[in-house]
Amino acid sequence: MRLMGIALRDATRGDFKDLCRIYEKPYCGLETAGKFVELCLDHYFWKLVEVDGKIVGGLIWFPRESPKLGWAEILDIWIDEHCRRRGLGFKLLTEVIKDIESHFLSYGHKAKCVILFTSEKNIPARRLYEKAGFKKIGYGGYIAEDGTKELLYSLNFQ
Repeated sequence: MRLMGIALRDATRGDFKDLCRIYEKPYCGLETAGKFVELCLDHYFWKLVEVDGKIVGGLIWFPRESPKLGWAEILDIWIDEHCRRRGLGFKLLTEVIKDIESHFLSYGHKAKCVILFTSEKNIPARRLYEKAGFKKIGYGGYIAEDGTKELLYSLNFQ
């Protein structure tokens, strides 16, 4: 399937219902998904990928602590299964890295580090992060329901 009409944009309140449906399964219902989506729309930065006007991916991030520290964390990144292996995840991730740099510059500071956690078993995600310059720096415990180790990745700016 060839993807046409690809757009990256910031999430808005108008996306609430679509995002709730997307997060309904991982958050075990619409009510819990709605609380998560509302929290993210109110407090985090959320970039979406659209193909022909349909949301097919997203990335949620937030600055950590004071802007002068220059730290950010990626909370979630996903691309619909039928749209994977077409460069959308890399395009989304690299665009958000630019957004993070711009965010800190708007406060008069430089971005210094972006961190994220991912499952040790999520090889495609790990390859994506490493392609974008992230390095595995440690373990974040056993957060997944199946007991899989969570890996900590970091992208350090020079």
